[in-house]
Amino acid sequence: MDYIAIFYNHGGAIKFSKNLSENGVKGELIPAPRKLTSNCNIACRFSYDKNLENIIIEEVERILLVKNKEVATVYEDYY
Repeated sequence: MDYIAIFYNHGGAIKFSKNLSENGVKGELIPAPRKLTSNCNIACRFSYDKNLENIIIEEVERILLVKNKEVATVYEDYY
């Protein structure tokens, strides 16, 4: 499944990307679409087929499932 993760800050995006890499998951830092967040302008696009709870870190604001050019929130931190 394809996802986009949105973060509270740049450091969180970098930390998440590094965490994915260390776990053998390929991720790509991309500009965050403005309609998805107002906090950080970096997002991470990645594919993952396991339980998302295994890779969520504190700095993740939201994770969106991308399917057929549509997005749906599958995780949201209520900070």
